[in-house]
Amino acid sequence: MDYPSYLISAAFLLYVWYRAIKEKEYLWIIAIVPVAIVWYLFANVTIFNFIPQIFKSFILILFNATCIGLIAVYYSYKQK
Repeated sequence: MDYPSYLISAAFLLYVWYRAIKEKEYLWIIAIVPVAIVWYLFANVTIFNFIPQIFKSFILILFNATCIGLIAVYYSYKQK
């Protein structure tokens, strides 16, 4: 198990919960769902065992960055 990528995912999930509670923006909670699903699939589902761990880590970090980017784009348009 590659702990840095899972720690980054856990930090992202905690940050999303913090923002959702602080700003009462429930879009942040919706953003948790796809990250949590991908995280669960990579960690627990044996069908993904053929993927080397380094690629799982890369995909997980890239997926987290994509979710953060989409939320950032949403908020930049919302503030205009």
